[in-house]
Amino acid sequence: MHRTPIPVSALRSEGALSRRRFLRATAGTIGVLVLVGAGLLLPTRASADPPTRSGFVDFATHTIVLPGFTWLHRTDDGIAAHFHATDLNAGHAYTFWIVEVELDGFMHGGRVDGKVVNASGVANIHVEAEVGEILGDFHLPGTPLQEGLLADPLESTFWLVMRDHGPASSDPAVLHEQLFTHQTGVPGVTDYAISFQVPPL
Repeated sequence: MHRTPIPVSALRSEGALSRRRFLRATAGTIGVLVLVGAGLLLPTRASADPPTRSGFVDFATHTIVLPGFTWLHRTDDGIAAHFHATDLNAGHAYTFWIVEVELDGFMHGGRVDGKVVNASGVANIHVEAEVGEILGDFHLPGTPLQEGLLADPLESTFWLVMRDHGPASSDPAVLHEQLFTHQTGVPGVTDYAISFQVPPL
């Protein structure tokens, strides 16, 4: 099994948004436990239905079913999304993207994480976003995918996309490009799979 080390600079920046959200969520959970233990009542967050689960299909044709699934939990305040992908290419670098398609057709989103997949071929990526927060951290000027704030978690459709950047490079600078950018036009880099999360009826 070959593992490519991720540069320290990449580790500092990769998932910084996710780590911040995790710490915020953890602090909130501890606060809730303390207040509940004290016998205080707290208002609950308004939410839609329980998390919805959707499978992956190939990005090119949307017809070939691929292993794995996503789930998405919607509330008035934001979303929590999870990618569970299996049978990925071991040793490849993948990026994970979320796109919000609002009711008026406005599309926006960006990269939410990057990962070198180990010998298991499995990737589990969890991300949260709040209303008013920029969705993702990389955007494609001149394309329908642009920067935008999470606007309508209960009514929007969300696309959860995996992009395969090929075998992880042993060059730290190239690996950083693989994990943190779209690498538009780079040979061998392709959108691999997409999962559509439509609003519950």
